[in-house]
Amino acid sequence: MTRKKLKYSGIIAIVIFIVGFLYYFLFVNDFGAVDFSTWEQQYTEVSFNKEIWKADKEQRFTMSKDLIDNGILIGKNLNEVTELLGNEYNSYSENTISYYLGFIPSVGNLDPDLLKLIFENNKVIKVIQHGT
Repeated sequence: MTRKKLKYSGIIAIVIFIVGFLYYFLFVNDFGAVDFSTWEQQYTEVSFNKEIWKADKEQRFTMSKDLIDNGILIGKNLNEVTELLGNEYNSYSENTISYYLGFIPSVGNLDPDLLKLIFENNKVIKVIQHGT
């Protein structure tokens, strides 16, 4: 056997081994049933608190669900929003701003999340959370 054929035979054997290994652990073994969400660090969601929001920018994500689910910002104008959340926001257009929420603890989370507010007729009509 030539050296070139031996090299390709080795590569093919390695690929077959890896594919078999993955097949076994994903479809045969219980490893495929692992809930990867359990790898995420747990955190406690808390009610919105104006003082904590302004004091600890890295933990804002703990209050974002309350802001969204309870519609705390819906119907407010920009002045009312900045009174609650502060003036440190990013503006994408005259109808869209966002606030930094910090890094939500999870596996592989490399980017911070944002709280995005969408205005219509100078009132908040939608609040969403998203990664950057």
